[in-house]
Amino acid sequence: MKNLNLQAKIFWVVVALFSTALFGFIIAKAGALAALIIPVLIGCILLAYYIFKNPFFGFCLIMFFLPFERVPTYEIGGIDIKINVILGFITLFAWLLALMFNGQKWRVSPNALTLPITIFVISLLLSLTQAFNLSRAVQVLIFTLFTIALSFLANSMVQSKEDLKKIIGVLFLSSLIAGSFGLFQFAGDVVGLPQSMTLLKEGYTSAVFGFPRVQAFSMEPLYFANYLIIPLSLLIAYFLAKVKFSKNQ
Repeated sequence: MKNLNLQAKIFWVVVALFSTALFGFIIAKAGALAALIIPVLIGCILLAYYIFKNPFFGFCLIMFFLPFERVPTYEIGGIDIKINVILGFITLFAWLLALMFNGQKWRVSPNALTLPITIFVISLLLSLTQAFNLSRAVQVLIFTLFTIALSFLANSMVQSKEDLKKIIGVLFLSSLIAGSFGLFQFAGDVVGLPQSMTLLKEGYTSAVFGFPRVQAFSMEPLYFANYLIIPLSLLIAYFLAKVKFSKNQ
C-alpha cells in the first residue's frame, strides 16, 4: 500500500469493504456451506482478474474446459449453466473492453463467414415474429448469438504461431484428462463400481449393451466422440508431418 497513490488506495479500501460485506452476507445466509462457497468465489474473482488482464488466458480456459460439458454444471431457472458459459461471457466482455481501450494489441480478425452469418442472424430475428413461445425463442436466440460471438473471438485470439502452439498444448492436455477419465469410466463400470464414482448416466452402463459407453464429462457418448476427433486429427496431422513435440516447431 505504501507504493500506491491515493486513488489506488481508495480503490483497494472500497474493494476490501465490499468483499467483507459480501463474505459476511454469504456466511449469514449459507452457514457452514460458506466454507466451500467463499473459496470458490475467491477463485472465480481471481480468474476474472487475469482474464480481464489478458483475454487470451480466458480463451485458453475455454479450450481447456471444452469437453467439460456436463461436469461441472449448475441449473438456474431451468437453464443448465456450464463452466464454459461463464468463462465465455467473461472472456467476451474482457475482449470487448480490450478492443475499445487497447486497439493496438487486440483486433477483430477478418472472417470469411461474416456475410452468411449476418444473413443467418437476420433470419433468426425475423423468425421471432412467428414464434409460438416467444420467451423460449428469445433464449435460443441469445445463446445462438453467444455461440456466434465465441466463433469470432476464437478467430481473433490466435495472432501468432506461439498463440497457436499454446492453444494446441491446452487442447492436448484437456483431451488427455478427459480421455483418461473415459478409460476409468469403462474399467470402473466393467469391475462394478457405482455410477456415483464413474459418473456414467443411466442408459450408458454395461447393463444395456453388455459394455459401457463412456461419455467422460460430456452429456452423451456421441458428443465425447465428436470432441475426440479434434485432438486425434491433430495427432494424425503431426504424425504424417513428422513433427516432434520436443522441437520448437
